[in-house]
Amino acid sequence: MKNVMKSVSLAIIAAAFASQAMANPFEKRIEANISNEHHQDFNVEANQYQALKTQLNAKLAQLSQAANMNTFNTLAAEAKELAQQTKSAAESETFNYGSHQDTLRAELGVNYANWKLNNLIGSLDAAVATDSVAAAKDMVVSHI
Repeated sequence: MKNVMKSVSLAIIAAAFASQAMANPFEKRIEANISNEHHQDFNVEANQYQALKTQLNAKLAQLSQAANMNTFNTLAAEAKELAQQTKSAAESETFNYGSHQDTLRAELGVNYANWKLNNLIGSLDAAVATDSVAAAKDMVVSHI
């Protein structure tokens, strides 16, 4: 009886190894087929927040080059409008990363971005109220 059990056990183990050995060519063929397929990239929607932030940074660079107060005030008004649009775009972002911690981290990042944008808007308002272009440029918080 012991010998029969040993024989059956060995036969089952041998069958398992044989099926693994037979599966290998199939797996290799499947892997080869997958690697030979041409995958198309999917289109990612443009992130409105990033686009507006890029425009705002460009406007702030122009603002730092302003030569007179009229030009500075015009550029500051445009920068303030862009900052408000950027803030709205950041607030409209929705996150669902599956993990509560990841989603919360993304939402805290939006809160931080809004805080920086609020500081920028406040500094633009204060800069417009000054008389000197040099003093106004120093007042603008340009790191967003």
